[in-house]
Amino acid sequence: MIRMNRKTKKIGLAICLVLLGVILAGCVGQQADEAKVGVPQELKIALGMSIGGLDPHGSLAGDARIIWANIYETLVYLDENMQVQPRLATSWEVSDDARVWTFFLREGVRFHDGTPFNAEAVKFTFERHMETDPFAVGVEIEKIEVVDEYKVRLTLKEPFVPLLSELTRTRSSIISPTSVAGGEFKPIGTGPFKFEEWVKEEKIVLSRNEDYWDGAPQLAKVIFKIIPDAHTRVMALEAGEVDIVGVGFGQLPPEEIQRLKDDPKVRLLSRSPAHNTVWLAINQKNEFLQDLRVRKAVNYAIDAESIVEHVIEGAGCLAVAPWSPAKIFGVKPGLRLPGYDPEKSKTLLAESGWVDTDGDGVLDKDGKPFKVTLIIQNIPPWRAIAEAVQEQLRMVGIALEINELERGAYMKLLRTGDFDLAGISGMGLPTNDPYMHISFFYHSRYGFKIGEESPNPSLINNPELDSLIEEMVVTVDPEQRRALYHRIQEIIVDEAVGVYLYHSAIFVALQENVAGFEISGGYWNLDLRDVSLR
Repeated sequence: MIRMNRKTKKIGLAICLVLLGVILAGCVGQQADEAKVGVPQELKIALGMSIGGLDPHGSLAGDARIIWANIYETLVYLDENMQVQPRLATSWEVSDDARVWTFFLREGVRFHDGTPFNAEAVKFTFERHMETDPFAVGVEIEKIEVVDEYKVRLTLKEPFVPLLSELTRTRSSIISPTSVAGGEFKPIGTGPFKFEEWVKEEKIVLSRNEDYWDGAPQLAKVIFKIIPDAHTRVMALEAGEVDIVGVGFGQLPPEEIQRLKDDPKVRLLSRSPAHNTVWLAINQKNEFLQDLRVRKAVNYAIDAESIVEHVIEGAGCLAVAPWSPAKIFGVKPGLRLPGYDPEKSKTLLAESGWVDTDGDGVLDKDGKPFKVTLIIQNIPPWRAIAEAVQEQLRMVGIALEINELERGAYMKLLRTGDFDLAGISGMGLPTNDPYMHISFFYHSRYGFKIGEESPNPSLINNPELDSLIEEMVVTVDPEQRRALYHRIQEIIVDEAVGVYLYHSAIFVALQENVAGFEISGGYWNLDLRDVSLR
Protein backbone atom coordinates (compact mmCIF):
# COMPACT_ATOMS: atom_id res chain seq x y z
CA MET A 1 0.00 0.00 0.00
CA ILE A 2 1.29 3.46 -0.88
CA ARG A 3 1.89 5.54 2.21
CA MET A 4 -0.65 8.37 2.42
CA ASN A 5 0.58 11.95 2.59
CA ARG A 6 -0.12 13.00 6.14
CA LYS A 7 -0.87 16.54 4.97
CA THR A 8 -3.79 15.32 2.90
CA LYS A 9 -5.61 13.59 5.73
CA LYS A 10 -8.85 15.35 6.57
CA ILE A 11 -11.34 15.11 9.36
CA GLY A 12 -15.00 15.94 9.34
CA LEU A 13 -16.37 19.23 10.60
CA ALA A 14 -18.15 17.64 13.54
CA ILE A 15 -14.99 15.97 14.74
CA CYS A 16 -13.12 19.24 14.24
CA LEU A 17 -15.55 20.99 16.55
CA VAL A 18 -15.33 18.33 19.23
CA LEU A 19 -11.54 18.24 19.08
CA LEU A 20 -11.03 21.94 18.46
CA GLY A 21 -8.89 22.42 21.54
CA VAL A 22 -6.61 19.56 20.61
CA ILE A 23 -6.24 20.78 17.05
CA LEU A 24 -5.46 24.33 18.15
CA ALA A 25 -2.82 22.97 20.51
CA GLY A 26 -1.31 21.03 17.62
CA CYS A 27 -1.23 24.16 15.47
CA VAL A 28 1.12 25.96 17.82
CA GLY A 29 3.72 23.30 17.22
CA GLN A 30 5.17 20.12 18.58
CA GLN A 31 7.04 22.04 21.24
CA ALA A 32 3.75 22.85 22.99
CA ASP A 33 2.87 19.16 23.01
CA GLU A 34 6.23 18.37 24.54
CA ALA A 35 5.71 20.93 27.31
CA LYS A 36 2.27 19.50 28.00
CA VAL A 37 3.24 15.86 28.27
CA GLY A 38 6.75 16.53 29.61
CA VAL A 39 8.48 14.21 27.15
CA PRO A 40 11.22 15.88 25.10
CA GLN A 41 11.06 14.44 21.60
CA GLU A 42 14.77 13.66 21.40
CA LEU A 43 15.47 10.10 20.32
CA LYS A 44 18.89 8.61 21.11
CA ILE A 45 20.08 5.69 18.97
CA ALA A 46 23.24 3.66 19.58
CA LEU A 47 25.38 2.94 16.52
CA GLY A 48 28.17 0.40 16.46
CA MET A 49 30.41 2.40 14.15
CA SER A 50 30.99 5.99 13.18
CA ILE A 51 30.47 7.14 9.61
CA GLY A 52 32.79 7.80 6.69
CA GLY A 53 30.97 10.95 5.69
CA LEU A 54 27.68 12.69 4.96
CA ASP A 55 27.94 12.50 1.17
CA PRO A 56 25.80 9.60 -0.13
CA HIS A 57 28.16 9.32 -3.11
CA GLY A 58 31.14 9.12 -0.77
CA SER A 59 32.41 6.64 1.79
CA LEU A 60 30.15 3.76 2.84
CA ALA A 61 32.21 3.31 6.00
CA GLY A 62 30.42 2.36 9.20
CA ASP A 63 26.79 3.29 9.68
CA ALA A 64 26.75 6.13 7.13
CA ARG A 65 23.74 4.73 5.26
CA ILE A 66 21.52 5.00 8.34
CA ILE A 67 22.30 8.71 8.60
CA TRP A 68 21.81 9.26 4.85
CA ALA A 69 18.40 7.55 4.98
CA ASN A 70 17.11 10.29 7.28
CA ILE A 71 18.67 13.34 5.62
CA TYR A 72 18.05 12.35 2.00
CA GLU A 73 15.43 10.44 0.03
CA THR A 74 15.45 8.21 -3.01
CA LEU A 75 13.05 8.17 -5.94
CA VAL A 76 11.68 4.83 -4.76
CA TYR A 77 12.04 2.75 -1.59
CA LEU A 78 11.45 -0.78 -0.26
CA ASP A 79 8.46 -1.26 2.03
CA GLU A 80 8.35 -3.74 4.90
CA ASN A 81 7.53 -6.50 2.41
CA MET A 82 10.57 -5.64 0.26
CA GLN A 83 8.38 -4.26 -2.52
CA VAL A 84 9.36 -1.12 -4.45
CA GLN A 85 7.16 1.86 -3.62
CA PRO A 86 7.10 5.54 -4.75
CA ARG A 87 8.83 8.25 -2.74
CA LEU A 88 10.27 11.26 -4.58
CA ALA A 89 8.97 9.68 -7.76
CA THR A 90 5.21 9.13 -7.78
CA SER A 91 5.25 6.71 -10.73
CA TRP A 92 7.46 5.45 -13.55
CA GLU A 93 7.41 3.87 -16.99
CA VAL A 94 9.92 1.48 -18.51
CA SER A 95 10.43 0.50 -22.13
CA ASP A 96 9.90 -3.10 -23.20
CA ASP A 97 13.64 -3.65 -23.46
CA ALA A 98 14.36 -2.11 -20.00
CA ARG A 99 16.64 0.54 -21.52
CA VAL A 100 14.51 3.66 -21.15
CA TRP A 101 13.16 4.58 -17.71
CA THR A 102 10.88 7.60 -17.22
CA PHE A 103 10.14 8.91 -13.72
CA PHE A 104 7.28 11.24 -12.80
CA LEU A 105 8.35 13.30 -9.81
CA ARG A 106 6.54 14.50 -6.73
CA GLU A 107 5.59 18.18 -6.93
CA GLY A 108 5.89 20.77 -4.17
CA VAL A 109 8.92 19.22 -2.49
CA ARG A 110 11.80 21.40 -1.33
CA PHE A 111 15.28 20.66 -0.10
CA HIS A 112 16.26 21.68 3.42
CA ASP A 113 17.63 25.03 2.20
CA GLY A 114 14.45 25.85 0.25
CA THR A 115 15.80 24.84 -3.16
CA PRO A 116 13.01 23.22 -5.20
CA PHE A 117 13.18 19.50 -5.92
CA ASN A 118 12.67 18.84 -9.64
CA ALA A 119 13.98 16.96 -12.66
CA GLU A 120 17.09 19.17 -12.81
CA ALA A 121 18.00 18.10 -9.27
CA VAL A 122 17.62 14.44 -10.21
CA LYS A 123 19.75 14.93 -13.32
CA PHE A 124 22.40 16.76 -11.31
CA THR A 125 22.45 14.02 -8.65
CA PHE A 126 22.76 11.10 -11.05
CA GLU A 127 25.40 12.78 -13.20
CA ARG A 128 27.45 13.50 -10.08
CA HIS A 129 26.88 9.94 -8.88
CA MET A 130 28.30 8.57 -12.14
CA GLU A 131 31.35 10.84 -11.90
CA THR A 132 32.26 10.14 -8.28
CA ASP A 133 31.26 6.51 -7.79
CA PRO A 134 30.12 3.55 -9.92
CA PHE A 135 26.35 3.94 -10.26
CA ALA A 136 25.73 0.22 -10.00
CA VAL A 137 27.42 -3.04 -10.84
CA GLY A 138 27.01 -3.49 -14.57
CA VAL A 139 24.79 -0.48 -15.35
CA GLU A 140 25.82 2.36 -17.65
CA ILE A 141 23.61 5.40 -18.23
CA GLU A 142 23.86 6.76 -21.76
CA LYS A 143 21.95 9.99 -21.12
CA ILE A 144 19.71 11.73 -18.61
CA GLU A 145 17.01 14.01 -20.01
CA VAL A 146 14.89 16.62 -18.27
CA VAL A 147 11.58 16.12 -20.09
CA ASP A 148 9.85 18.82 -18.06
CA GLU A 149 10.07 20.18 -14.53
CA TYR A 150 8.73 17.01 -12.95
CA LYS A 151 9.68 14.33 -15.45
CA VAL A 152 13.13 12.84 -15.97
CA ARG A 153 14.20 10.10 -18.38
CA LEU A 154 17.17 7.76 -18.06
CA THR A 155 18.43 5.96 -21.17
CA LEU A 156 20.79 3.07 -20.47
CA LYS A 157 23.47 1.80 -22.84
CA GLU A 158 22.17 -1.72 -22.28
CA PRO A 159 19.07 -3.10 -20.59
CA PHE A 160 19.36 -3.26 -16.80
CA VAL A 161 16.29 -4.91 -15.31
CA PRO A 162 17.13 -4.42 -11.60
CA LEU A 163 17.36 -0.62 -11.96
CA LEU A 164 14.38 0.06 -9.67
CA SER A 165 15.93 -2.16 -7.05
CA GLU A 166 19.19 -0.22 -7.37
CA LEU A 167 17.40 3.11 -6.98
CA THR A 168 16.08 2.09 -3.54
CA ARG A 169 19.64 2.17 -2.16
CA THR A 170 20.76 5.13 -0.07
CA ARG A 171 23.61 5.51 -2.57
CA SER A 172 20.94 6.74 -5.01
CA SER A 173 19.71 9.48 -2.66
CA ILE A 174 18.83 12.79 -4.31
CA ILE A 175 20.92 15.75 -3.13
CA SER A 176 20.37 19.45 -3.65
CA PRO A 177 22.42 21.10 -6.43
CA THR A 178 23.45 23.58 -3.72
CA SER A 179 25.15 20.76 -1.77
CA VAL A 180 28.38 21.22 -3.69
CA ALA A 181 28.30 25.00 -4.12
CA GLY A 182 31.57 26.53 -2.96
CA GLY A 183 33.50 23.29 -3.30
CA GLU A 184 32.69 21.88 0.15
CA PHE A 185 29.94 19.28 0.39
CA LYS A 186 26.91 20.26 2.47
CA PRO A 187 24.36 17.58 3.47
CA ILE A 188 21.17 19.05 1.98
CA GLY A 189 18.38 16.62 1.17
CA THR A 190 14.59 16.44 1.19
CA GLY A 191 14.35 13.99 4.10
CA PRO A 192 12.37 14.27 7.35
CA PHE A 193 15.46 15.38 9.30
CA LYS A 194 18.14 18.00 8.71
CA PHE A 195 21.79 17.72 9.55
CA GLU A 196 22.76 19.65 12.68
CA GLU A 197 26.04 18.37 14.13
CA TRP A 198 28.70 15.70 13.69
CA VAL A 199 31.28 15.07 16.42
CA LYS A 200 33.52 12.41 14.91
CA GLU A 201 33.64 9.10 16.77
CA GLU A 202 31.09 10.47 19.25
CA LYS A 203 27.71 11.48 17.79
CA ILE A 204 25.67 12.73 14.83
CA VAL A 205 22.71 15.02 15.53
CA LEU A 206 19.75 15.57 13.19
CA SER A 207 16.86 17.97 13.73
CA ARG A 208 13.26 17.95 12.54
CA ASN A 209 12.50 19.22 9.03
CA GLU A 210 9.48 21.42 9.81
CA ASP A 211 8.69 21.76 6.10
CA TYR A 212 8.86 18.07 5.22
CA TRP A 213 6.56 17.36 2.27
CA ASP A 214 4.83 14.46 4.05
CA GLY A 215 4.26 16.32 7.31
CA ALA A 216 6.87 17.22 9.91
CA PRO A 217 8.02 14.23 11.98
CA GLN A 218 7.13 14.11 15.66
CA LEU A 219 10.73 13.85 16.82
CA ALA A 220 12.46 17.20 17.32
CA LYS A 221 15.94 15.67 17.30
CA VAL A 222 17.61 12.36 16.61
CA ILE A 223 20.97 11.83 18.30
CA PHE A 224 23.05 8.91 17.02
CA LYS A 225 25.63 7.93 19.64
CA ILE A 226 28.71 6.01 18.54
CA ILE A 227 29.24 3.10 20.96
CA PRO A 228 31.59 0.52 19.39
CA ASP A 229 31.39 -2.12 22.11
CA ALA A 230 28.25 -4.28 21.87
CA HIS A 231 27.85 -4.92 25.59
CA THR A 232 28.38 -1.24 26.37
CA ARG A 233 25.53 -0.43 23.98
CA VAL A 234 23.22 -2.77 25.89
CA MET A 235 24.29 -1.24 29.21
CA ALA A 236 23.56 2.23 27.79
CA LEU A 237 20.03 1.08 26.89
CA GLU A 238 19.44 -0.37 30.35
CA ALA A 239 20.74 2.83 31.97
CA GLY A 240 18.37 4.95 29.88
CA GLU A 241 21.25 6.68 28.05
CA VAL A 242 19.94 5.56 24.65
CA ASP A 243 16.47 4.63 23.40
CA ILE A 244 17.25 2.16 20.61
CA VAL A 245 19.95 -0.49 20.19
CA GLY A 246 20.35 -3.01 17.39
CA VAL A 247 20.40 -1.00 14.15
CA GLY A 248 23.16 -1.04 11.54
CA PHE A 249 26.48 -2.33 12.79
CA GLY A 250 25.26 -1.91 16.35
CA GLN A 251 23.58 -5.31 16.42
CA LEU A 252 22.76 -7.06 19.66
CA PRO A 253 25.04 -9.86 20.91
CA PRO A 254 23.14 -13.20 20.81
CA GLU A 255 23.88 -13.84 24.49
CA GLU A 256 22.09 -10.61 25.47
CA ILE A 257 18.89 -11.24 23.54
CA GLN A 258 17.15 -13.60 25.98
CA ARG A 259 17.97 -11.31 28.91
CA LEU A 260 16.50 -8.33 27.07
CA LYS A 261 13.39 -10.36 26.26
CA ASP A 262 12.84 -10.81 29.98
CA ASP A 263 13.36 -7.13 30.83
CA PRO A 264 9.94 -5.48 31.40
CA LYS A 265 11.41 -2.03 30.69
CA VAL A 266 12.55 -3.04 27.20
CA ARG A 267 10.65 -3.90 24.03
CA LEU A 268 12.38 -6.33 21.69
CA LEU A 269 11.39 -6.34 18.02
CA SER A 270 12.59 -9.03 15.63
CA ARG A 271 12.46 -10.15 12.03
CA SER A 272 13.54 -13.62 10.95
CA PRO A 273 15.07 -14.45 8.66
CA ALA A 274 16.74 -11.17 7.80
CA HIS A 275 18.04 -10.33 4.37
CA ASN A 276 21.60 -11.44 4.98
CA THR A 277 23.45 -14.72 4.92
CA VAL A 278 26.35 -15.40 7.27
CA TRP A 279 28.92 -17.46 5.41
CA LEU A 280 32.59 -18.25 4.90
CA ALA A 281 34.03 -17.24 1.53
CA ILE A 282 36.66 -19.69 0.22
CA ASN A 283 39.45 -18.08 -1.79
CA GLN A 284 40.43 -20.38 -4.62
CA LYS A 285 43.70 -18.52 -5.10
CA ASN A 286 45.01 -20.43 -2.09
CA GLU A 287 46.92 -23.45 -3.44
CA PHE A 288 45.25 -25.82 -0.97
CA LEU A 289 41.73 -24.61 -1.79
CA GLN A 290 41.98 -24.83 -5.57
CA ASP A 291 41.02 -28.51 -5.36
CA LEU A 292 37.22 -28.86 -5.47
CA ARG A 293 37.39 -31.95 -3.25
CA VAL A 294 39.14 -29.91 -0.56
CA ARG A 295 36.58 -27.10 -0.74
CA LYS A 296 33.80 -29.65 -0.38
CA ALA A 297 35.66 -31.23 2.53
CA VAL A 298 35.74 -27.86 4.28
CA ASN A 299 31.96 -27.62 3.81
CA TYR A 300 31.33 -31.10 5.21
CA ALA A 301 33.59 -30.41 8.20
CA ILE A 302 31.58 -27.43 9.47
CA ASP A 303 28.49 -28.01 11.56
CA ALA A 304 26.28 -24.99 10.75
CA GLU A 305 23.34 -26.39 12.73
CA SER A 306 25.45 -26.52 15.88
CA ILE A 307 26.60 -22.93 15.30
CA VAL A 308 22.98 -21.76 15.00
CA GLU A 309 21.94 -23.61 18.15
CA HIS A 310 24.91 -23.06 20.45
CA VAL A 311 26.88 -20.07 19.17
CA ILE A 312 24.17 -17.63 18.09
CA GLU A 313 21.60 -19.26 20.39
CA GLY A 314 18.89 -19.47 17.75
CA ALA A 315 19.22 -15.86 16.55
CA GLY A 316 18.91 -17.02 12.95
CA CYS A 317 17.92 -20.02 10.85
CA LEU A 318 20.01 -22.58 8.99
CA ALA A 319 21.04 -21.34 5.54
CA VAL A 320 19.08 -22.73 2.62
CA ALA A 321 20.83 -20.84 -0.20
CA PRO A 322 23.72 -18.45 -0.90
CA TRP A 323 21.33 -15.57 -0.24
CA SER A 324 18.38 -15.14 2.08
CA PRO A 325 14.88 -16.29 1.10
CA ALA A 326 13.38 -13.28 2.94
CA LYS A 327 11.48 -11.84 -0.01
CA ILE A 328 14.65 -11.69 -2.09
CA PHE A 329 14.11 -12.57 -5.74
CA GLY A 330 15.32 -15.82 -7.23
CA VAL A 331 16.09 -18.19 -4.32
CA LYS A 332 15.85 -21.74 -5.63
CA PRO A 333 13.40 -23.88 -3.64
CA GLY A 334 14.85 -27.17 -2.46
CA LEU A 335 18.46 -26.24 -3.14
CA ARG A 336 20.67 -28.76 -1.34
CA LEU A 337 23.61 -27.34 0.59
CA PRO A 338 26.30 -29.71 1.91
CA GLY A 339 25.41 -30.91 5.40
CA TYR A 340 27.66 -31.76 8.30
CA ASP A 341 29.51 -35.00 7.56
CA PRO A 342 33.03 -35.10 9.06
CA GLU A 343 33.71 -38.64 7.83
CA LYS A 344 32.95 -37.60 4.25
CA SER A 345 35.23 -34.61 4.79
CA LYS A 346 38.10 -36.86 5.89
CA THR A 347 37.54 -39.16 2.91
CA LEU A 348 37.69 -36.28 0.41
CA LEU A 349 40.83 -34.90 2.04
CA ALA A 350 42.51 -38.31 1.85
CA GLU A 351 41.48 -38.68 -1.80
CA SER A 352 43.15 -35.36 -2.57
CA GLY A 353 46.43 -36.49 -0.97
CA TRP A 354 46.18 -34.96 2.50
CA VAL A 355 47.45 -37.24 5.27
CA ASP A 356 48.90 -36.75 8.74
CA THR A 357 52.40 -38.15 8.21
CA ASP A 358 53.91 -37.03 11.53
CA GLY A 359 50.97 -37.67 13.85
CA ASP A 360 50.65 -34.05 15.01
CA GLY A 361 46.95 -33.92 14.19
CA VAL A 362 47.45 -31.61 11.18
CA LEU A 363 47.22 -33.02 7.66
CA ASP A 364 50.11 -32.41 5.31
CA LYS A 365 50.92 -32.84 1.64
CA ASP A 366 54.25 -32.53 -0.16
CA GLY A 367 55.81 -31.43 3.12
CA LYS A 368 53.31 -28.61 3.70
CA PRO A 369 50.90 -28.64 6.67
CA PHE A 370 47.27 -27.80 5.96
CA LYS A 371 47.14 -24.41 7.66
CA VAL A 372 44.81 -21.61 6.54
CA THR A 373 43.73 -18.24 7.92
CA LEU A 374 40.18 -16.96 8.47
CA ILE A 375 39.72 -13.19 8.49
CA ILE A 376 36.78 -11.80 10.47
CA GLN A 377 35.56 -8.41 11.66
CA ASN A 378 35.78 -7.57 15.34
CA ILE A 379 32.00 -7.52 15.77
CA PRO A 380 29.81 -10.12 17.49
CA PRO A 381 29.26 -12.94 17.03
CA TRP A 382 32.20 -13.50 14.65
CA ARG A 383 34.82 -14.42 17.26
CA ALA A 384 32.55 -17.14 18.67
CA ILE A 385 31.68 -18.42 15.18
CA ALA A 386 35.35 -18.48 14.18
CA GLU A 387 36.35 -20.45 17.28
CA ALA A 388 33.63 -23.02 16.60
CA VAL A 389 34.79 -23.36 12.98
CA GLN A 390 38.40 -23.62 14.16
CA GLU A 391 37.54 -26.57 16.41
CA GLN A 392 35.43 -28.30 13.75
CA LEU A 393 38.20 -28.04 11.14
CA ARG A 394 40.74 -29.26 13.69
CA MET A 395 38.70 -32.46 14.02
CA VAL A 396 39.38 -33.29 10.36
CA GLY A 397 43.04 -32.24 10.43
CA ILE A 398 42.92 -28.62 9.20
CA ALA A 399 44.67 -25.96 11.30
CA LEU A 400 42.85 -22.65 11.22
CA GLU A 401 44.32 -19.35 12.36
CA ILE A 402 41.84 -16.57 13.20
CA ASN A 403 42.70 -13.01 12.18
CA GLU A 404 40.24 -10.61 13.84
CA LEU A 405 40.37 -7.13 12.32
CA GLU A 406 38.90 -3.65 12.47
CA ARG A 407 36.49 -3.08 9.58
CA GLY A 408 38.90 -0.96 7.53
CA ALA A 409 41.72 -3.51 7.67
CA TYR A 410 39.28 -6.36 7.05
CA MET A 411 37.77 -4.70 3.98
CA LYS A 412 41.23 -4.00 2.56
CA LEU A 413 42.16 -7.69 2.70
CA LEU A 414 38.77 -8.69 1.33
CA ARG A 415 38.99 -6.33 -1.64
CA THR A 416 42.52 -7.38 -2.54
CA GLY A 417 41.75 -11.08 -2.11
CA ASP A 418 44.47 -11.45 0.53
CA PHE A 419 42.80 -14.18 2.60
CA ASP A 420 42.15 -17.93 2.65
CA LEU A 421 38.72 -17.88 4.28
CA ALA A 422 36.68 -14.78 5.06
CA GLY A 423 33.69 -14.39 7.36
CA ILE A 424 30.97 -12.55 5.42
CA SER A 425 27.69 -11.21 6.74
CA GLY A 426 27.23 -7.51 6.12
CA MET A 427 23.82 -6.33 7.25
CA GLY A 428 21.84 -7.89 4.47
CA LEU A 429 21.29 -7.31 0.81
CA PRO A 430 20.54 -3.60 0.34
CA THR A 431 17.95 -4.37 -2.36
CA ASN A 432 15.28 -6.97 -3.14
CA ASP A 433 17.29 -8.33 -6.07
CA PRO A 434 20.55 -10.20 -5.39
CA TYR A 435 22.29 -9.08 -8.61
CA MET A 436 24.78 -6.92 -6.69
CA HIS A 437 25.74 -9.62 -4.19
CA ILE A 438 26.20 -12.15 -6.99
CA SER A 439 28.27 -9.76 -9.10
CA PHE A 440 30.51 -8.80 -6.18
CA PHE A 441 31.48 -12.30 -5.15
CA TYR A 442 30.98 -14.57 -8.13
CA HIS A 443 31.73 -12.63 -11.32
CA SER A 444 35.38 -12.81 -12.35
CA ARG A 445 35.61 -9.15 -13.43
CA TYR A 446 33.02 -7.06 -11.57
CA GLY A 447 34.09 -7.52 -7.99
CA PHE A 448 33.75 -4.86 -5.32
CA LYS A 449 34.70 -2.12 -7.76
CA ILE A 450 34.24 -1.62 -11.47
CA GLY A 451 37.09 -0.75 -13.79
CA GLU A 452 40.20 -2.23 -15.34
CA GLU A 453 42.43 -0.99 -12.50
CA SER A 454 40.28 -2.46 -9.74
CA PRO A 455 41.52 -5.38 -7.70
CA ASN A 456 39.71 -8.61 -8.45
CA PRO A 457 38.30 -10.13 -5.27
CA SER A 458 36.11 -12.65 -7.10
CA LEU A 459 36.04 -16.05 -5.42
CA ILE A 460 35.68 -17.97 -8.66
CA ASN A 461 36.61 -17.67 -12.32
CA ASN A 462 33.92 -19.60 -14.14
CA PRO A 463 32.98 -18.57 -17.72
CA GLU A 464 29.48 -20.09 -17.47
CA LEU A 465 28.82 -18.24 -14.24
CA ASP A 466 30.09 -14.96 -15.73
CA SER A 467 27.80 -15.41 -18.73
CA LEU A 468 24.75 -16.18 -16.57
CA ILE A 469 25.37 -13.15 -14.33
CA GLU A 470 25.65 -10.87 -17.36
CA GLU A 471 22.52 -12.37 -18.88
CA MET A 472 20.39 -12.04 -15.74
CA VAL A 473 20.64 -8.23 -15.62
CA VAL A 474 19.40 -7.82 -19.21
CA THR A 475 16.68 -10.49 -19.19
CA VAL A 476 13.26 -8.85 -18.93
CA ASP A 477 11.01 -11.88 -18.49
CA PRO A 478 10.73 -12.63 -14.72
CA GLU A 479 10.49 -16.40 -15.14
CA GLN A 480 13.54 -16.50 -17.38
CA ARG A 481 15.43 -14.39 -14.84
CA ARG A 482 14.32 -16.72 -12.06
CA ALA A 483 15.65 -19.72 -14.01
CA LEU A 484 18.99 -17.95 -14.49
CA TYR A 485 19.22 -17.28 -10.76
CA HIS A 486 18.45 -20.92 -10.02
CA ARG A 487 21.25 -22.09 -12.29
CA ILE A 488 23.66 -19.54 -10.77
CA GLN A 489 22.97 -20.95 -7.30
CA GLU A 490 23.52 -24.51 -8.51
CA ILE A 491 26.96 -23.60 -9.85
CA ILE A 492 27.90 -21.71 -6.68
CA VAL A 493 26.98 -24.71 -4.52
CA ASP A 494 28.47 -27.32 -6.89
CA GLU A 495 31.77 -25.41 -6.98
CA ALA A 496 31.81 -25.02 -3.18
CA VAL A 497 32.59 -21.32 -3.41
CA GLY A 498 31.69 -20.81 0.23
CA VAL A 499 30.28 -22.37 3.37
CA TYR A 500 26.78 -21.00 3.98
CA LEU A 501 25.96 -21.04 7.69
CA TYR A 502 22.73 -19.21 8.50
CA HIS A 503 20.34 -16.38 7.69
CA SER A 504 20.33 -13.95 10.62
CA ALA A 505 17.40 -12.72 12.60
CA ILE A 506 17.27 -8.97 13.27
CA PHE A 507 16.70 -7.90 16.86
CA VAL A 508 16.16 -4.27 17.88
CA ALA A 509 15.75 -3.31 21.54
CA LEU A 510 13.82 -0.17 22.48
CA GLN A 511 12.86 1.71 25.59
CA GLU A 512 9.22 1.05 26.38
CA ASN A 513 8.22 4.66 25.61
CA VAL A 514 9.39 4.54 21.97
CA ALA A 515 6.31 4.45 19.74
CA GLY A 516 5.90 3.97 16.00
CA PHE A 517 9.23 2.23 15.32
CA GLU A 518 9.31 -0.63 12.81
CA ILE A 519 12.16 -2.65 11.33
CA SER A 520 12.42 -1.33 7.80
CA GLY A 521 12.21 -3.50 4.69
CA GLY A 522 15.51 -2.24 3.35
CA TYR A 523 17.67 -2.80 6.43
CA TRP A 524 19.79 0.34 6.10
CA ASN A 525 16.82 2.59 5.31
CA LEU A 526 15.98 3.38 8.92
CA ASP A 527 12.59 5.13 8.83
CA LEU A 528 11.93 7.44 11.79
CA ARG A 529 9.18 9.60 10.30
CA ASP A 530 6.42 8.17 12.50
CA VAL A 531 8.46 7.56 15.65
CA SER A 532 7.75 9.45 18.87
CA LEU A 533 8.47 9.24 22.58
CA ARG A 534 5.49 8.77 24.89
